[in-house]
Amino acid sequence: MYNKNDIKYFRKQLLYWFKSNQREFPWRKKGLSNYEIIISEILLQRTKAETVAKYYHVFLEKYPDWQSLINATIDDLEKILKPLGLNKHRAKRLNKIIEEYKQKNGLMPRNKNELQESNLSTLYISNAYELFILNKRAPLLDVNMARVLSRYFNPKEFKDVRNDKELQALSRIVINVKNCKELNWAILDFAALICKSQKPSCITCILSSRCKFNKQDKKNASGTDQTDEPQLNIFYDDKRTMDNPDKPLKLLSLFSGCGGMDLGFEGDFIVHKNSINKKHNPAFIVKTVNKNYVKVKATKFQTVFAKIF
Repeated sequence: MYNKNDIKYFRKQLLYWFKSNQREFPWRKKGLSNYEIIISEILLQRTKAETVAKYYHVFLEKYPDWQSLINATIDDLEKILKPLGLNKHRAKRLNKIIEEYKQKNGLMPRNKNELQESNLSTLYISNAYELFILNKRAPLLDVNMARVLSRYFNPKEFKDVRNDKELQALSRIVINVKNCKELNWAILDFAALICKSQKPSCITCILSSRCKFNKQDKKNASGTDQTDEPQLNIFYDDKRTMDNPDKPLKLLSLFSGCGGMDLGFEGDFIVHKNSINKKHNPAFIVKTVNKNYVKVKATKFQTVFAKIF
């Protein structure tokens, strides 16, 4: 389904990029215990790595090992996790893991089957456990990795990665290399620094020549996929001389049931970026909302609706 050469190019470019751009985090150091690895992955769920990095040592100083964590109550865990957010969710998950740890006398999952039957079986944590503890090839698939893979290979409407079997399968194919850990980290770092959710740095992206998302963006920018519907260009003298310069220009609406179209003359609303004729209205955009939408400036028009008797 996916071009093998595109996959090879993706791997090669990202591993090369990673050598000079990798981020340094305490949980990426060698010699970590299984406990430290599991705790780091729980803290990293739905939280920026930079945020976790500031808090990682705080948690480990309070609970440095399984035994210290066993003695903690849910209230204790909620309290120490509160600055990180999602404290109730994380506390419940940790409590379940602790209970299972006690029931099995400290015996952790030794293979994928035991892992799937444990309280570590969520998609992200189980993959991390498989990668770092069982030393198997597994993807650290979260929304960030999903964004990079989806954009490069097959731009589409985003789905929850837990339900996206196609993306899960693709991620396993992509990271199936000897230096699997480094490639996983490379993709996550690339997502954070280059392929951001908002305003991705496509100009400096080393994958841009083969990236489907970049090609799609260029195609849209060229007008190939735009409709042929003519655009209505607005011209009015903003520096007109009158007794009251702040008085609005009244626009009479003669349409019935199409007030929204007339109100559009007043501006100060969000539209798709391709709906603005930048050639004739270069200063009409006042704010970029996201990749596709912009906010247009308010005009001095005021809509007045005709009354029909």
